[in-house]
Amino acid sequence: MAPEDGLVDTDLGGGHTNDILLSLSALELANSAAAISKLPGDLLWRIFLVNTNMEDDEKKPDGRNRTASENDPDYLKFHALTATRWSSQVCRLWRHLILASSSLWGKVIDLDILTECHDNWRKEVTRRSGGAALWIKGTVNGQSPVSLAFFVQLLNEHWSRTRVIRVLVESGEYIPAETWDILKRPARDLEVFHLKLRLRIRNTLASCPSFRPMQ
Repeated sequence: MAPEDGLVDTDLGGGHTNDILLSLSALELANSAAAISKLPGDLLWRIFLVNTNMEDDEKKPDGRNRTASENDPDYLKFHALTATRWSSQVCRLWRHLILASSSLWGKVIDLDILTECHDNWRKEVTRRSGGAALWIKGTVNGQSPVSLAFFVQLLNEHWSRTRVIRVLVESGEYIPAETWDILKRPARDLEVFHLKLRLRIRNTLASCPSFRPMQ
């Protein structure tokens, strides 16, 4: 479905752009007296706000926690960013409410999706967040130059409005040195900072023959 503002939303990488499973289609909303079509805009906005909670991204539709051993190629369908994007494509009213609210987009900076999708969609989501506070969550592949560069760029350009960071950087051997300089800057809006590094450290002890491990 092409966005009404003329921007083509880039596929999130799973190939499911046309497989949008929504309980109410735009046609149903226009031709029915469904209760949801009668809700006032402020209440609809509250519902959209609830859907931006990325803390629920790790849960299955039945409420159970998803485990790392579960190989579910479609799990990104249930992430907050995906729900927000799909909701913005239901009808003109929903699209107007969602695109007009930069705070909704600021709450769904999902690195699991954005580091794997087309650059156009990364830029579009960032643009839609306007100057709102950012919630940044997900995993950065340290072996992927694109993934790592996007994360560092995000911090560099938007650190001052970042409110929440829950990020795992894994598989690489380092993160750019400039990252530490960025993290030293003032961040008045920052409330939660959880940056976990799971990197492969090269063995340099061979050049330290006098080194003795602590007992």
